[in-house]
Amino acid sequence: MKSLNYVFACCWCAVAALAEPNPTDQAPDVATLESKATAGDREAICDLARLYLSGKGVPKDPAKAAELLKPAAEAGHRRAQSLYAFLIFNAQGTLKNQPEGIRWMRTAAEAGEASAQLNLGIIYLKGNTVPQDAKMALDWLEKAAGQGNMEARKRLVDLYYFGTDGVPQDYDKALFWVRPAAETGDAWAQNVYGNMWQYGQGVKLDRTAALHWYRLAAEQGDAKAMSALGRLYAGTVGIPRDAEEAYFWLQWSASKGEITARNYLSGFAQGLTKEEMEKVHERLRAKNVIPIRIPKPVLPPVEGPIEETRK
Repeated sequence: MKSLNYVFACCWCAVAALAEPNPTDQAPDVATLESKATAGDREAICDLARLYLSGKGVPKDPAKAAELLKPAAEAGHRRAQSLYAFLIFNAQGTLKNQPEGIRWMRTAAEAGEASAQLNLGIIYLKGNTVPQDAKMALDWLEKAAGQGNMEARKRLVDLYYFGTDGVPQDYDKALFWVRPAAETGDAWAQNVYGNMWQYGQGVKLDRTAALHWYRLAAEQGDAKAMSALGRLYAGTVGIPRDAEEAYFWLQWSASKGEITARNYLSGFAQGLTKEEMEKVHERLRAKNVIPIRIPKPVLPPVEGPIEETRK
């Protein structure tokens, strides 16, 4: 079983989230960005460079992105420094320059750029081209998280909750970072927070609170939260049993391939009538979810907070 464990060197999607992506799914206005970039708008330069890195709206061209970003980085623009650092650290061929990438990343991080602080923290965490240093990693991650960077907050939760990468497990510190991440609406953090309430990790055991946070995550499509929610409704001390609600969430989770939900579903569904199951199936279809056939268990159901939360 794995935790979040983002890998800096091969995960472009992580940095894309750091660079304030467009909140809509509309095609980018390349012409407007080009016009603003030509006029010297450094935010537009960064946005346009990201398009050349992703290939969205323009042909993918890392060299063009580097050509745009380097002058802005040299002029002291923190976001350009962070993006340029990431680009040359991870580039292929002649663009690749990891020592220079770290230099620019450190420059941006020390100037307060949260995305650079996050990525520098991950480099120290993994010992990627620098000596592995968990303390240095945590310092940079906490700086980014303190600015509200969601990826940094989740990374800290991951480290302290699971106790990975040389960081001792510490539920109190995990709680410190998971609460704001969950309250901001991140489904993964809400699921971890629900786990902590269900098992009394860093908080007083409270299954009603666990139900609340699991539901918030489940309603965003988190399969593990759906599974946990269904099992709470299936029969847990302090939570009124609701067979239809349990079957609904277990079915939805199982349809997403969640093994624990499939295992519980195979036994739990035997206590429901065909009418009860069909009623739930109608609810699922209304959400464009195709109910699965009741499966045979794949593995024995695994209890416990860590196994149920990790990705």
